[in-house]
Amino acid sequence: ELSLAMFRTSYDGEATVFSPVGRLHQVEYSIESQKLGSATVGCRSKTHVVVAAHKRSSGPHSASQPKIFTVDDHVGISIAGLAADARVLLAFLRREALNHRYAFGCAHPLSRLVTKLADKYQGNTQISGKRPFGVGLLVAGYDQTGPHLFQTCPSGAFWEYEATAIGSRSQAARTYLESNFETFGTATRDELIAHAVAALCATMGRSRITPEALSVAVAGPDENFAALSEEEAGRFLAAHLASLPEEDEESSAF
Repeated sequence: ELSLAMFRTSYDGEATVFSPVGRLHQVEYSIESQKLGSATVGCRSKTHVVVAAHKRSSGPHSASQPKIFTVDDHVGISIAGLAADARVLLAFLRREALNHRYAFGCAHPLSRLVTKLADKYQGNTQISGKRPFGVGLLVAGYDQTGPHLFQTCPSGAFWEYEATAIGSRSQAARTYLESNFETFGTATRDELIAHAVAALCATMGRSRITPEALSVAVAGPDENFAALSEEEAGRFLAAHLASLPEEDEESSAF
Protein backbone atom coordinates (compact mmCIF):
# COMPACT_ATOMS: atom_id res chain seq x y z
CA GLU A 1 0.00 0.00 0.00
CA LEU A 2 2.86 2.39 0.80
CA SER A 3 4.58 1.76 -2.52
CA LEU A 4 1.30 2.30 -4.37
CA ALA A 5 0.74 5.61 -2.57
CA MET A 6 4.27 6.76 -3.38
CA PHE A 7 3.80 5.73 -7.00
CA ARG A 8 0.59 7.72 -7.26
CA THR A 9 1.93 10.91 -5.66
CA SER A 10 4.82 10.87 -8.15
CA TYR A 11 2.35 11.61 -10.94
CA ASP A 12 -0.41 13.74 -9.36
CA GLY A 13 1.45 17.02 -8.99
CA GLU A 14 -0.08 18.50 -12.14
CA ALA A 15 -3.28 17.92 -14.08
CA THR A 16 -1.36 17.42 -17.32
CA VAL A 17 0.94 14.60 -16.12
CA PHE A 18 -0.07 11.10 -17.17
CA SER A 19 0.92 8.13 -15.02
CA PRO A 20 2.71 5.21 -16.73
CA VAL A 21 -0.66 3.43 -17.05
CA GLY A 22 -2.29 6.44 -18.75
CA ARG A 23 -4.21 7.93 -15.83
CA LEU A 24 -4.62 11.58 -14.87
CA HIS A 25 -4.76 11.37 -11.09
CA GLN A 26 -5.79 15.00 -10.50
CA VAL A 27 -8.77 14.54 -12.80
CA GLU A 28 -9.71 11.38 -10.93
CA TYR A 29 -9.42 13.24 -7.61
CA SER A 30 -11.74 15.97 -8.86
CA ILE A 31 -14.31 13.41 -10.01
CA GLU A 32 -14.20 11.84 -6.54
CA SER A 33 -14.67 15.23 -4.87
CA GLN A 34 -18.16 15.60 -6.30
CA LYS A 35 -19.14 12.44 -4.43
CA LEU A 36 -18.39 14.21 -1.13
CA GLY A 37 -21.07 16.85 -1.61
CA SER A 38 -24.64 16.27 -0.49
CA ALA A 39 -26.90 14.60 -3.02
CA THR A 40 -28.85 16.33 -5.76
CA VAL A 41 -31.44 14.72 -8.05
CA GLY A 42 -32.90 15.71 -11.41
CA CYS A 43 -35.68 14.30 -13.60
CA ARG A 44 -37.70 15.50 -16.57
CA SER A 45 -40.97 14.78 -18.31
CA LYS A 46 -42.19 15.86 -21.74
CA THR A 47 -43.20 19.23 -20.31
CA HIS A 48 -41.16 19.97 -17.16
CA VAL A 49 -37.78 19.44 -15.54
CA VAL A 50 -37.19 19.29 -11.77
CA VAL A 51 -34.08 19.32 -9.58
CA ALA A 52 -34.05 18.61 -5.85
CA ALA A 53 -31.12 18.89 -3.46
CA HIS A 54 -30.23 18.33 0.18
CA LYS A 55 -28.72 21.42 1.83
CA ARG A 56 -26.18 20.54 4.51
CA SER A 57 -24.93 22.95 7.14
CA SER A 58 -21.46 22.83 8.67
CA GLY A 59 -22.80 23.07 12.21
CA PRO A 60 -25.95 23.47 14.31
CA HIS A 61 -25.62 27.27 14.38
CA SER A 62 -24.61 27.88 10.76
CA ALA A 63 -26.71 28.52 7.69
CA SER A 64 -26.87 25.84 5.02
CA GLN A 65 -24.98 26.16 1.75
CA PRO A 66 -27.29 26.87 -1.22
CA LYS A 67 -27.36 24.01 -3.71
CA ILE A 68 -29.56 25.36 -6.52
CA PHE A 69 -28.79 28.54 -8.47
CA THR A 70 -30.56 30.37 -11.29
CA VAL A 71 -28.45 31.01 -14.40
CA ASP A 72 -31.10 32.68 -16.59
CA ASP A 73 -34.87 32.80 -16.71
CA HIS A 74 -35.03 29.42 -18.42
CA VAL A 75 -32.14 27.51 -16.84
CA GLY A 76 -30.48 26.78 -13.50
CA ILE A 77 -27.97 24.44 -11.88
CA SER A 78 -27.73 22.18 -8.87
CA ILE A 79 -24.28 21.40 -7.49
CA ALA A 80 -22.41 18.57 -5.77
CA GLY A 81 -18.81 19.16 -4.73
CA LEU A 82 -16.75 22.27 -3.99
CA ALA A 83 -19.07 25.27 -3.71
CA ALA A 84 -16.29 27.75 -4.52
CA ASP A 85 -15.62 26.02 -7.84
CA ALA A 86 -19.35 25.95 -8.55
CA ARG A 87 -19.57 29.72 -8.14
CA VAL A 88 -16.82 30.22 -10.73
CA LEU A 89 -18.75 28.06 -13.19
CA LEU A 90 -22.02 29.79 -12.28
CA ALA A 91 -20.51 33.18 -13.10
CA PHE A 92 -19.29 31.77 -16.43
CA LEU A 93 -22.74 30.41 -17.30
CA ARG A 94 -24.48 33.65 -16.37
CA ARG A 95 -22.06 35.64 -18.49
CA GLU A 96 -22.57 33.39 -21.52
CA ALA A 97 -26.36 33.50 -21.13
CA LEU A 98 -26.33 37.29 -20.80
CA ASN A 99 -24.04 37.73 -23.83
CA HIS A 100 -26.32 35.53 -25.93
CA ARG A 101 -29.40 37.53 -24.97
CA TYR A 102 -27.58 40.78 -25.80
CA ALA A 103 -26.35 39.52 -29.18
CA PHE A 104 -29.37 37.53 -30.37
CA GLY A 105 -32.28 38.78 -28.25
CA CYS A 106 -33.35 35.32 -27.09
CA ALA A 107 -32.56 32.68 -24.48
CA HIS A 108 -29.39 30.62 -24.92
CA PRO A 109 -30.11 27.08 -26.25
CA LEU A 110 -29.26 24.66 -23.48
CA SER A 111 -27.25 22.18 -25.54
CA ARG A 112 -24.85 24.88 -26.72
CA LEU A 113 -24.61 26.40 -23.25
CA VAL A 114 -23.64 23.04 -21.74
CA THR A 115 -21.11 22.45 -24.53
CA LYS A 116 -19.42 25.74 -23.61
CA LEU A 117 -19.47 24.68 -19.95
CA ALA A 118 -17.83 21.35 -20.82
CA ASP A 119 -15.10 23.23 -22.72
CA LYS A 120 -14.54 25.37 -19.62
CA TYR A 121 -14.19 22.22 -17.50
CA GLN A 122 -11.86 20.52 -19.96
CA GLY A 123 -9.62 23.57 -20.34
CA ASN A 124 -8.47 23.22 -16.74
CA THR A 125 -7.22 19.69 -17.45
CA GLN A 126 -4.85 21.00 -20.14
CA ILE A 127 -3.04 23.72 -18.19
CA SER A 128 -0.33 22.67 -15.75
CA GLY A 129 -0.78 25.77 -13.59
CA LYS A 130 -4.44 25.02 -12.89
CA ARG A 131 -6.37 22.18 -11.34
CA PRO A 132 -9.62 20.55 -12.53
CA PHE A 133 -12.88 21.90 -11.11
CA GLY A 134 -13.91 19.75 -8.17
CA VAL A 135 -17.66 19.97 -8.68
CA GLY A 136 -20.36 18.26 -10.71
CA LEU A 137 -23.44 20.11 -11.96
CA LEU A 138 -26.95 19.19 -12.96
CA VAL A 139 -28.02 21.75 -15.56
CA ALA A 140 -31.81 21.90 -15.90
CA GLY A 141 -33.95 24.14 -18.03
CA TYR A 142 -36.54 24.64 -20.73
CA ASP A 143 -35.78 26.08 -24.18
CA GLN A 144 -37.28 26.10 -27.67
CA THR A 145 -36.91 22.32 -27.95
CA GLY A 146 -38.45 21.47 -24.58
CA PRO A 147 -37.14 20.48 -21.14
CA HIS A 148 -33.55 19.31 -20.74
CA LEU A 149 -31.44 17.80 -17.96
CA PHE A 150 -27.65 17.57 -18.30
CA GLN A 151 -24.97 16.22 -15.98
CA THR A 152 -21.43 17.57 -16.20
CA CYS A 153 -18.17 15.98 -15.09
CA PRO A 154 -14.86 17.59 -13.99
CA SER A 155 -13.15 15.78 -16.87
CA GLY A 156 -15.10 17.85 -19.39
CA ALA A 157 -17.60 15.12 -20.33
CA PHE A 158 -21.34 15.75 -20.17
CA TRP A 159 -24.50 13.69 -20.68
CA GLU A 160 -28.20 14.40 -21.15
CA TYR A 161 -30.53 12.34 -18.97
CA GLU A 162 -34.18 11.60 -18.36
CA ALA A 163 -33.25 11.34 -14.67
CA THR A 164 -30.02 11.18 -12.69
CA ALA A 165 -28.42 11.94 -9.33
CA ILE A 166 -24.96 12.97 -8.14
CA GLY A 167 -23.34 13.50 -4.77
CA SER A 168 -23.08 11.53 -1.56
CA ARG A 169 -25.05 8.25 -1.53
CA SER A 170 -26.55 9.12 -4.90
CA GLN A 171 -26.64 5.46 -5.94
CA ALA A 172 -29.76 4.99 -3.79
CA ALA A 173 -31.47 7.81 -5.67
CA ARG A 174 -30.44 6.38 -9.04
CA THR A 175 -31.89 3.01 -8.02
CA TYR A 176 -35.23 4.70 -7.33
CA LEU A 177 -35.08 6.65 -10.59
CA GLU A 178 -34.24 3.55 -12.63
CA SER A 179 -37.28 1.82 -11.15
CA ASN A 180 -39.68 4.63 -12.00
CA PHE A 181 -38.27 6.60 -14.95
CA GLU A 182 -40.62 4.99 -17.48
CA THR A 183 -43.49 6.94 -15.93
CA PHE A 184 -41.68 10.30 -16.01
CA GLY A 185 -42.50 11.12 -19.63
CA THR A 186 -46.22 11.50 -19.01
CA ALA A 187 -45.94 12.73 -15.42
CA THR A 188 -47.53 16.02 -14.41
CA ARG A 189 -45.54 18.81 -12.81
CA ASP A 190 -46.53 17.79 -9.28
CA GLU A 191 -45.94 14.09 -9.93
CA LEU A 192 -42.45 14.83 -11.23
CA ILE A 193 -41.65 16.91 -8.14
CA ALA A 194 -42.91 14.08 -5.93
CA HIS A 195 -40.59 11.61 -7.69
CA ALA A 196 -37.60 13.93 -7.26
CA VAL A 197 -38.32 14.34 -3.54
CA ALA A 198 -38.75 10.58 -3.09
CA ALA A 199 -35.45 9.87 -4.86
CA LEU A 200 -33.66 12.44 -2.71
CA CYS A 201 -35.10 10.95 0.48
CA ALA A 202 -33.70 7.58 -0.60
CA THR A 203 -30.17 8.97 -0.18
CA MET A 204 -30.72 9.77 3.49
CA GLY A 205 -30.61 6.23 4.82
CA ARG A 206 -31.92 6.16 8.38
CA SER A 207 -31.84 9.94 8.66
CA ARG A 208 -34.80 12.09 7.72
CA ILE A 209 -34.55 15.18 5.56
CA THR A 210 -36.23 18.30 6.94
CA PRO A 211 -38.13 20.97 4.97
CA GLU A 212 -35.41 23.48 5.86
CA ALA A 213 -32.77 21.25 4.26
CA LEU A 214 -34.76 20.57 1.08
CA SER A 215 -34.37 22.63 -2.10
CA VAL A 216 -36.56 22.03 -5.15
CA ALA A 217 -36.66 23.96 -8.42
CA VAL A 218 -38.76 23.47 -11.55
CA ALA A 219 -38.94 24.83 -15.10
CA GLY A 220 -41.58 24.33 -17.77
CA PRO A 221 -43.38 25.88 -20.73
CA ASP A 222 -45.44 28.18 -18.55
CA GLU A 223 -42.93 28.99 -15.80
CA ASN A 224 -39.34 30.15 -15.58
CA PHE A 225 -36.72 28.18 -13.68
CA ALA A 226 -37.39 28.98 -10.03
CA ALA A 227 -37.06 27.36 -6.61
CA LEU A 228 -40.15 26.38 -4.69
CA SER A 229 -40.80 28.07 -1.38
CA GLU A 230 -39.92 26.15 1.77
CA GLU A 231 -43.62 25.71 2.52
CA GLU A 232 -44.44 24.28 -0.92
CA ALA A 233 -41.42 21.96 -0.92
CA GLY A 234 -42.36 20.90 2.60
CA ARG A 235 -45.82 19.83 1.42
CA PHE A 236 -44.31 17.46 -1.13
CA LEU A 237 -41.94 16.10 1.52
CA ALA A 238 -44.80 15.57 4.00
CA ALA A 239 -46.86 13.79 1.34
CA HIS A 240 -43.96 11.45 0.60
CA LEU A 241 -43.34 10.63 4.26
CA ALA A 242 -47.06 10.01 4.79
CA SER A 243 -47.08 7.51 1.91
CA LEU A 244 -44.33 5.36 3.45
CA PRO A 245 -45.20 2.09 5.21
CA GLU A 246 -45.13 2.56 8.95
CA GLU A 247 -42.06 0.37 9.42
CA ASP A 248 -40.14 2.38 6.78
CA GLU A 249 -41.17 5.85 7.88
CA GLU A 250 -38.52 5.93 10.56
CA SER A 251 -35.75 5.43 8.00
CA SER A 252 -37.23 7.61 5.23
CA ALA A 253 -36.55 4.82 2.74
CA PHE A 254 -38.49 4.64 -0.50
